[in-house]
Amino acid sequence: MKKLIYFLVFVLTTNFAFSKWSQLTNGLGYGLVYSVAVSGNNAFVGTFNKGVYSSTDLGNNWNPTNLNSNNVISLTISGNSLIAGTDENGIFISTNNGQSWSNTLTTGSINSFAISGNKIYAGGHKEVYVSTNNGSSWTEINTEYDLTISDIKVKGNLIIISSSIGVLISSDNGNSWEQYNDGFDDLNVSTLAVNQNKIFAGTSGGGIYLSTDDGNSWTKKTEINTLNITTLLAYGNNVFAGTFNNNVYFSSDNGNSWTKKDNGLNNPSTRFLTIGGDYIFAATDGGVYRSKLSDLTSTDVNDEIKKNDIFLINPNPASDFIEISGFEDRSDFLKDDFSIKIYNTIGECVLFDKQNQNAGTIRLNIDFLAKGFYYLKIGNLIEKFIKL
Repeated sequence: MKKLIYFLVFVLTTNFAFSKWSQLTNGLGYGLVYSVAVSGNNAFVGTFNKGVYSSTDLGNNWNPTNLNSNNVISLTISGNSLIAGTDENGIFISTNNGQSWSNTLTTGSINSFAISGNKIYAGGHKEVYVSTNNGSSWTEINTEYDLTISDIKVKGNLIIISSSIGVLISSDNGNSWEQYNDGFDDLNVSTLAVNQNKIFAGTSGGGIYLSTDDGNSWTKKTEINTLNITTLLAYGNNVFAGTFNNNVYFSSDNGNSWTKKDNGLNNPSTRFLTIGGDYIFAATDGGVYRSKLSDLTSTDVNDEIKKNDIFLINPNPASDFIEISGFEDRSDFLKDDFSIKIYNTIGECVLFDKQNQNAGTIRLNIDFLAKGFYYLKIGNLIEKFIKL
């Protein structure tokens, strides 16, 4: 019984340390989610072929709205208006949290929205639309380019769009447009994020670029420069990047370095990221996920293991022995009592060894262990390995 209790505590504390994202399936399921919008405790998601779902408890429970048979690929909230962009039927708005809807733009594919003051901009397939009455009516803005628009953002008096021909910017309310592509290797720009004086641009296979001069020049962020970036979210010095088939990454230094944040995120393809209150939401090809923002932005032990290599097991899997290295002179991550313990999957401690923290690489004989999964614990650090 003591072993069972210890194992439950061990598993719970391990899951607490390493599981960050939670999937919100109650009433919604596991289908493709394109977009998320949050206001207070109210959350809304746009889905594939099932329209918009709503929640009054930040996603713990979901119910379908009366817009229930469209592909809703973009959402935004302006005042008391919930605005939904579809893949072929234009724009719908609701002023009662989805109980009823009006089709205020009847044709076109709407990929994204941006709000600036009393203006709402909508990025279509090849067109930009603007509304000055919370989405009740729309006026088309002609970009005069042959392109496919993927995202739209506003920065001061600038309207910025990402597209198949790079970044286009208008400084005169959309009357004229110019391409701003100095520094880009990949002009297939898929998503944008604006934060203070910074504009981030994600590409479809060429990583992320940053401009600090209103798009006049761009610098490539090289650490994740081969990923297909599908969505960006920036605030302060922090940037989140959602990818196609490669999960979510986080940077706390404006994109200079990145850490993958995929614990609990079971679907690797992220369509959209947004913040609501203390939470961050991820729309993915397999449903919607939520995490405490502070859990993802704080540097935890697991991130430091991945980033600084302070705890390595080699070889892994292993048959006769393992070597543990990388923890020298890192007492900030380890208890004063520096001991090594190995647990099997039912919580039994099958090896206990006292070591000198400054011993360098430690070699352990494991040929006596049965084949299977094991947890190796050093101080407060836990890592898994496989015995062959």
